[in-house]
Amino acid sequence: MRVVLDTNVLISAMIIKEGKPARLLTKLLNGHHVIIVSRPLLEEFSRISATKRIRKYVTSADAAEFLEGLVGASTSVNLFSKIKVLDTSDDLVLATAYDGKATVIVSGDRALLEVGRFRGIRIVSVAQMLNLV
Repeated sequence: MRVVLDTNVLISAMIIKEGKPARLLTKLLNGHHVIIVSRPLLEEFSRISATKRIRKYVTSADAAEFLEGLVGASTSVNLFSKIKVLDTSDDLVLATAYDGKATVIVSGDRALLEVGRFRGIRIVSVAQMLNLV
């Protein structure tokens, strides 16, 4: 499968090492799956992981190490599509998935999950994706 992980899933995987998002990330990395990222998605991750709210749980060094590992283990795509379906950050996830030819988007964002499917790409929760891999 070609998978895009929403920023909220990545942040959760970084913070809660024994949680479902971290287990999912490990399964994806150890399986025959492709994790797709884009520069704007990685920039959003960096911006959010630098906030005071997230810094209560991880240091900047921890976030940098997590990001470095993610970049090294994923496939980066350039974004060409201009998608306007939800809000800016959700549209960024949709564009990354569409331009990266993803088969699945994994998110914890209720608005994105309610879309369910976008241009043939399934949108599922972490728990649903754990059942698929």
